[in-house]
Amino acid sequence: MMPSRRQTGFTLVELMVAMAIGTIIILGAGQLFLTTFQTFQKVDELNRKQETVIFATSRLVNAYRKGETGYTLAKTTDIPNECSIRNSSGEPIVGGLALYEGECSTERFVRAGELTPGEPIEGYHRFTLDFKRDDGSLESLSFHTMERQKRSCLPGGNEEGDAFLAGSRVPSPVSFIDSMQGRDEVLKTCSASEMRESSEKFFYCDNNLNNFDVEGLNGKVIMAEQGISFQVNNNQSTVDIGLVAKNAINMNGSNNQNAQLSGVFWSAQNISLGSNGVSFVGSVLSTSNFTMNNFSSQEESRESWCLLEPYYSLDEAVEE
Repeated sequence: MMPSRRQTGFTLVELMVAMAIGTIIILGAGQLFLTTFQTFQKVDELNRKQETVIFATSRLVNAYRKGETGYTLAKTTDIPNECSIRNSSGEPIVGGLALYEGECSTERFVRAGELTPGEPIEGYHRFTLDFKRDDGSLESLSFHTMERQKRSCLPGGNEEGDAFLAGSRVPSPVSFIDSMQGRDEVLKTCSASEMRESSEKFFYCDNNLNNFDVEGLNGKVIMAEQGISFQVNNNQSTVDIGLVAKNAINMNGSNNQNAQLSGVFWSAQNISLGSNGVSFVGSVLSTSNFTMNNFSSQEESRESWCLLEPYYSLDEAVEE
């Protein structure tokens, strides 16, 4: 007879203990997963709110600092019980705001600060934005901003030669052009007709501007990735124009008797201006050198530097 072997295994108590421990581990892992998922949802919701708040506050603060106070609240047309921030053209900038006491209250959206009741602080604005939580309750955010004081970009005095500058005293326009070309308010085009028809003030051309007709571009700033060659013809005057180029700026003209040309001309290379029958008032800035010939008259003035503000201050950049 073969000797019998004793069979070993887990007892019922051991199995029950193991099952209990396994159940606890599974429940703990499940609870950890659920907590992590809920935390992720809350963080995602918070991130979306923060993005909205940052966008809204940056747009509003920048606008009000510049004195652009055309932003208002209006009900969102396609979503009930919501308000939207709209610009002066009526276009929605930020949506998803909650109604305050059943309506979009402009008084709650922006209020002038007060020293004493009834005496608003000039240039001070207080905003309160109400965001609706998922449970229907309101979450309010309040902040304030001050309008920047409008300062004159003219220096205290115009010494002879201060507006016609060349060499190391002149800052390079390259960084100015690079920083401006990506802005929403800068229209990207090389067409003079599009510039004339547009209501924008700043324009960027990613190429050369050859035989560029500046007629009708009063008060506009044109930036070129390369050079600018422009014309003043047929006695047509152009006032308060800004031409900024990484390469040379050259001027020519014909059929002029008493045409007027004024503005700021700023280049990282040479500048050559002049035409018979044209009177010039303005500023010429070259990091290299410039020539001015054949003008009927020429007068230096830093007043045209104002064209570049509020984005750039030549007053602060030019080395005196």
